[in-house]
Amino acid sequence: MANPEYFRDAFNAVQQLVKEGLVLAGHDISAGGLITCLLEMCFANTEGGLDINLDGFGSSDLIHALFAENPGVVVQVADKDKEAFEDIMGEAGVAYMAIGRPSEERQIMVEKDGKTYQFLIDYLRDVWYATSCELDEKQSMNGRARLRFENYKQQPLTLDIKHNSLDGKPFAGTFAQLGIDPDRRTPSGVKAAIIREKGTNGEREMAYALYLAGFDVKDVMMTDLITGRETLDDINMIVFCGGFSNSDVLGSAKGWAGAFLFNPKAKAALDRFYARHDTLSLGVCNGCQLMIELGLINPDHTERARMLHNDSHKFESAFVGVQVPQNESVMFGSLS
Repeated sequence: MANPEYFRDAFNAVQQLVKEGLVLAGHDISAGGLITCLLEMCFANTEGGLDINLDGFGSSDLIHALFAENPGVVVQVADKDKEAFEDIMGEAGVAYMAIGRPSEERQIMVEKDGKTYQFLIDYLRDVWYATSCELDEKQSMNGRARLRFENYKQQPLTLDIKHNSLDGKPFAGTFAQLGIDPDRRTPSGVKAAIIREKGTNGEREMAYALYLAGFDVKDVMMTDLITGRETLDDINMIVFCGGFSNSDVLGSAKGWAGAFLFNPKAKAALDRFYARHDTLSLGVCNGCQLMIELGLINPDHTERARMLHNDSHKFESAFVGVQVPQNESVMFGSLS
C-alpha cells in the first residue's frame, strides 16, 4: 500500500457513514474491478439495475475503468443525505465521485465518452454462478449441485416475522421495556455457562446474548469439568457452542462427547445438571452434534436422534422456511 494513512482515513470515513446510517448499500472494489462490484451489488436483488456514467474517471480506457482492481468502495446514499456524506468525506480528506443511480431496468447501463454499454444482470448472474456450480458438481452427490443452480433464482426470500412483546402485541418500544439492559452491572442470580472445547468459537457472542437475556454468564472449559473445578451445580442453563472442535465434519463431536462419557467428573457434573428440573440447555452447530452423541435430544425415546448425511453429502448453508406450531417451549413459545 503506497499510502497506508490514506487507506486508514478512507476506512474510518466509511465506518462513520455506516455509524450515522447514511449507507443504503455498499461493496468493495477488488477482484474483478468496478463492473464486478456493481454486478454483485445487483445480484442480491431480483429487480432493478443501475445507470452508470464514467466520464469523470481519469482513464479514457473503458476496460481499465471497469476492470482495474485498484482498492475502492462503492456506496449508495440517499439524495437527502448527500450533504452529510460530502461533509464526512471532505473532513476525512477522501476523494469521491458520483457514478450513477438505481434504475428500474434489470441491467447495468454504462455510459462513457458518449457511448453506452449494456450489462444484463440476470444473464451475467448465471455466468457468475456457473463456475460455482461446476466446482460444486465435483463435490456434491445425487445431482444436487445442478438442481441448486437451476433453482437459486426461483426461490425469493420471504419473511413473516412477528415482532412481539411479551403480551403478544406488536412491539414498538425499547429493549429496556423487555427487561434487556446491556449496561446492567448487578447480578441477576440466574446463572448460565458456556461449555467450550478446543476449537469452539462463537462463545463470546453467545455469552453476550445470554447476558442480555438476564443471565449471569460463566465461561467453562472442558478442562474445568474434567478436573472438577466446575460442577454445574449452581448453573441453570448451559450452552454447548459451535465451531470446529475435533474437526469440522459430520460426526466430529464424537471426540467432544468422549470427554464427557469417559471422564467420571465431567460425566457426573452433566448427569446431575440434567437430573434437576430447573435447567435448560442449548447446542449450536457442533454443540448440537454433541447433544445428539450424548443422547440428550430425546432421551426418553426408544429410537434416538441421529445425524445422517444429506442428499448432497456436503455441508449446506441456505435459508430454510420454518413454521412454529403452538408449543410450550421456553425458547419458542412466544413465536407460535
